[in-house]
Amino acid sequence: EFMAPQYRRLRAFAEAHGIRIILVDSDGYIEALTARMLEAGVSALYPFEVQSGNDAGHMLDLYPGLGIIGGLDKRVMARDRAAIDAAG
Repeated sequence: EFMAPQYRRLRAFAEAHGIRIILVDSDGYIEALTARMLEAGVSALYPFEVQSGNDAGHMLDLYPGLGIIGGLDKRVMARDRAAIDAAG
């Protein structure tokens, strides 16, 4: 209700200037808002936090054109290389 009109304005400006990506930082669980964000002109989301329950693979199945940055579990990354490799 509040953000969609602003995202549409940004999308119109971006398209008029050859900008293809509208990237929005959204912390927390984003699945319930993703369709609305895409409809409003957003094309990519980050950091797509795993610890918040986001599943990048599932979202890409639902929205193949969605740009995702992140999809990593920061809790594992804060440990050590072995933990990161094991999370693979």
